[in-house]
Parts: sequence; structure tokens; C-alpha cells
Amino acid sequence: MCTVSVKVNEDVLRGVLPELENTAAIRKWAQKLIDARIRELVEETKSFAIDRDMTPEELFAVVVKDVEEIYANKSI
Repeated sequence: MCTVSVKVNEDVLRGVLPELENTAAIRKWAQKLIDARIRELVEETKSFAIDRDMTPEELFAVVVKDVEEIYANKSI
């Protein structure tokens, strides 16, 4: 774990999210955002991870799955 400092324009933030009434609420909100993004990064990394001991057939299957996911998400 590490600790970081972030500067936040409290007036602008409270204008959008008035429920963030104090620094503790802002800190908790920011922590939730960071935790969610880290989880997303972990999932993204998993989807691109390739086992170096794969057979050519297994690697091909991974590539096919990725291509299918890419094109399944495109509107035609």
C-alpha cells in the first residue's frame, strides 16, 4: 500500500456532488474511484495475459476469442 496526495477543487466537486460535505467524504469517494479503477486494470490485464506454456492451438483459441469480442461489440 502507498499513500498519495491529490488536490481537489472542493467547490466544483460539491457543486456536482453536494453529498460530499467534508474532506473525509471526499477522501472516501476518491478512494472508491481509485479502487474501482484498479479492479478494472486487473481485469484488463487478465484478458491480455498469455500463458507462455500454451500450445499453438490454445493460443489461437485465445486470439479467436479476443477477435470475436472486439467485433461483437461493434455496431454494424
